[in-house]
Amino acid sequence: MAQQSEITQISAQDLDFVHNILAEASEPLRLGELTTKLAFEKTASELNQPIKKYDPSCRYEVGDLIYKEYNEPLMVSSKNTEMFTGAVVLRVVNKIPYESYNCEMLEVDYSGGGIFRKHIDYMKKTKTQVLLPSNLDGQNIEPEIVPHEQDPRLHEIPLTEKDLKKLERNLEKALHHDERFFSWEEWWALTEKQVTLPEEKIEATENYIREKQHSVATEEIIQNIFDIPPRAKEYALACMSFNALVHKKHRKKFVYTFPEGWGKWILKEILEEMSRDIPLMAPPITPPEEVTPQKSTLLHQVEYPLKIYLGWRDILSGGVRLPLALKKELSAALEYILEDPEEEKEYSVFYFAQLHAFLGLKDIYDRFHVPQGASLTLEKRTKTRFRFWLKTSKKKISFPQLTYDPATDTFQKTGEEFFSYALPNKIIHIDDESLERLLQLYDQREVADLRELLVLIYKEFSPEEERSLHYLKAYHLVDVLRRTTQEDVEATLQLAPEFEESEKRKGVYIYHEKVKTEEELAVAEQPPERPAAEGLSLSETLIAQILEEERAAREKKEEAPPEEVTPPPAAAEEAVEVGLEEQPAAAEQPPEAEAPVFRPAEPPKT
Repeated sequence: MAQQSEITQISAQDLDFVHNILAEASEPLRLGELTTKLAFEKTASELNQPIKKYDPSCRYEVGDLIYKEYNEPLMVSSKNTEMFTGAVVLRVVNKIPYESYNCEMLEVDYSGGGIFRKHIDYMKKTKTQVLLPSNLDGQNIEPEIVPHEQDPRLHEIPLTEKDLKKLERNLEKALHHDERFFSWEEWWALTEKQVTLPEEKIEATENYIREKQHSVATEEIIQNIFDIPPRAKEYALACMSFNALVHKKHRKKFVYTFPEGWGKWILKEILEEMSRDIPLMAPPITPPEEVTPQKSTLLHQVEYPLKIYLGWRDILSGGVRLPLALKKELSAALEYILEDPEEEKEYSVFYFAQLHAFLGLKDIYDRFHVPQGASLTLEKRTKTRFRFWLKTSKKKISFPQLTYDPATDTFQKTGEEFFSYALPNKIIHIDDESLERLLQLYDQREVADLRELLVLIYKEFSPEEERSLHYLKAYHLVDVLRRTTQEDVEATLQLAPEFEESEKRKGVYIYHEKVKTEEELAVAEQPPERPAAEGLSLSETLIAQILEEERAAREKKEEAPPEEVTPPPAAAEEAVEVGLEEQPAAAEQPPEAEAPVFRPAEPPKT
């Protein structure tokens, strides 16, 4: 058998083999399909070697291929086994005589994949030989040859998954460096078969998409602009040629959005217009410094169906912000399809990575008259498709209509109302009275960070006896004043010392007025240092400070009140009467006598 490292390398003969395959094909082929065909070709010589059926009484030699059937659990890890039923072709790599058992042990290896590959890899990892007894009692029987059509390798990939992936990577790299081939995504064809597309047709495509104001499928462009019907022999090659040409030469104007079929294209200017001057593009408020490094540890695992509560920024932007945990899932495409199962209608939305949000939901919001606090539920169907629905009530409910001013990043009530069957969450919804108060706080929103804005919200919108709010309600209130994210709000509430999560009510956080520590109080009471007098030397400054301190001490002594005296009741009454009499002028008043000292009466002497 050829060495595995040699099998995964690409030679000139391998590229010629792929060239011949594509020359015979009428349509482009996927890279994975080409890799599989090449893998069979590179191991074809092994398929010509006779396969001997395993029988413990028969004699085998090193290098023989053995056909063996299994129907038993196989160890694939230290704790797990997997049931394997089927036949495999093993190669004898060593033969060990066991005289005490009067037999020969065959050490075997396996080059295929699947469950048996896992078993072989585990045995190698634990340095355990895979042995089969043979030639029992020295019978030296010749084994039966298995017919070629029963070779299980004819119906399975002849390489391990690891080697097959390595072969695919090497093949892709080699094809890119060979001018005889051209590609689009995972599709490959011969350069000589590439369909020539006139430049004026590309300009016509640009105008066609601009009129639609939406993404357009490549198939639609090829049929309507290039007049090539689906039944035409070159149809698939024309779709691939268009995609490759636009991606290479017209990327400044066109954006590839959707991977299904031959894909979709949209103009970059349409996407820019979609995100221009919307509330979701406003500058966000900065969370506290300690929040950013900790935020990733606080992310919740996303489970479907996924319920998202819509804010005014989402609704007036025609978008919906998504949980940060979805970022990896949404790297597959720019465009996604939302399916309405009740109306059997589809809506295209576009993922804006810088906002981590879908935009393009304006038609949905306008159709259902969606208010703030309503829930949009998403259920994932495929990598690019979601089902959606909105929670509704049986009766229409009125809500205030809002507009947005991008110049000042402010919302205003229009004075009009709209009616909707969409039902908002009672806890999260901002009622009309609260909304009126909230819109009056724009002059107080310019604070240092999100923590200070949350303090303002808690003081304004939670009961004085207990400053508590659900974090989603706090998020929706803050978001009207300054753009933020649900994750930033929750992380700030968890990490800021002023806030405490309720033990009994999930998602509720309580605000406590910050109490100064003893050190902070001591710093506040300490008098500020007097600056040195200008133009004086250090010694003169010290003398001036000493004189100033002596002067302050004299003033304090002069201002000290006389010792307080408590006279007996009779004297007190007399003092009151004297106080009511007319007093002489200050110049005529006699000098004040010293205040008498009253002592307790001593017992009489006997």
